[in-house]
Amino acid sequence: NGAAERSLFWKCRETGVMCRARPDYLPAVGEIIPDYKTTARTVTKDDIQRTTDNLGYWLQAAWYLDGVETLQLMEEPDFRLVFQETTAPYIVTVAKLDPIYIEWGRNTMLKAREMFAKCQKSGNWSAGYHNDIVNIEPPGYSEHRLEEAMDKGAFDLAKYFQGPSSKQSGTEITT
Repeated sequence: NGAAERSLFWKCRETGVMCRARPDYLPAVGEIIPDYKTTARTVTKDDIQRTTDNLGYWLQAAWYLDGVETLQLMEEPDFRLVFQETTAPYIVTVAKLDPIYIEWGRNTMLKAREMFAKCQKSGNWSAGYHNDIVNIEPPGYSEHRLEEAMDKGAFDLAKYFQGPSSKQSGTEITT
């Protein structure tokens, strides 16, 4: 019993911005909001942690919790990520996010709604963008990676232009 992919609509109390979400499932009984994720990686704690952080699942959790709480659909909702491997034996791991992730998510999403409300009010949607040419430097990690590759001869183009040796008229052709 419950509702699969039920659309939720609410107005943010702090900004007045209209919000929407579509959780995978909202149970009729209980306080857990599950969110199903498939992964080609393993469902070990380390891989789940990396995936959750890189893909922003902590933002999604905060967003869903805000919606469910604002709409008073559950008294004390809790969010769970249900990860399943996409290859046999299709192992499943259920994960609960640390409260700090939920706090970060709520703060980040509030800032996003505040920015959205400001842009909506002013009609100026260029926040953070540039109207002029920007100079892009390689980040520190990229410089280090490039230097390492150069030290190992990765960009020694001479070896690519030599081609196979051939003997014509007793003369070896090399470059």
